[in-house]
Amino acid sequence: MGTAKLGREIFDMTFDALDSPAKESAVMVGDNLASDIEGGANSGIATCWHNSQGRPSGQTGNIVHEISAFGELLNLVVI
Repeated sequence: MGTAKLGREIFDMTFDALDSPAKESAVMVGDNLASDIEGGANSGIATCWHNSQGRPSGQTGNIVHEISAFGELLNLVVI
């Protein structure tokens, strides 16, 4: 897409492609604290760190949810 996840542009382009849903209805799930979690937080999106190794994050502010397996996402989704 010509831009990195850490910047807002890729998130804005994604939301535009999805007909601009409310950012409050989305969550950025990823295993990379810099590009996934920090990028989502910078864009105003809730974040979920996929921490399958049980590593300490070294940060608290940007991680809204933390999971160790993708199956745990079902507990976060409101249907």
